[in-house]
Amino acid sequence: MKKRLLAMLLCAVMVLSMAACSSGGAESDKEEKTEDSGGKKEITVLRLGDITKAEPIFAPIMDSYKKDNPDTTVNFEAMAWDEARTKLKLLGAQSELPEVMFINIINGWDLATSGYLSDLSDLFK
Repeated sequence: MKKRLLAMLLCAVMVLSMAACSSGGAESDKEEKTEDSGGKKEITVLRLGDITKAEPIFAPIMDSYKKDNPDTTVNFEAMAWDEARTKLKLLGAQSELPEVMFINIINGWDLATSGYLSDLSDLFK
């Protein structure tokens, strides 16, 4: 039951994050991803850590989102902890951060103070 509740909560956060990014809520100059040949939108979801450990947790969340949003292609990626601090700041500086990220507080703080993240507080009021 706890896993199901966690999955539902993560899915809700992901959906709200994607809604904020797609509605122009991002504070960066990042352009919206182009549509692929099938007219689908494309988003990237990033999680720090080992993808073999993350895949079983996130697969049901991604499947649920894909089912509710068939016009969106979701790319799920993982990034090693040791490369995250440098690589995430570089991606932020290039306006190439993924639309949805599950990261630790240190990397989140660095990205936020650099102005690379959007404040989604109003979506949760």
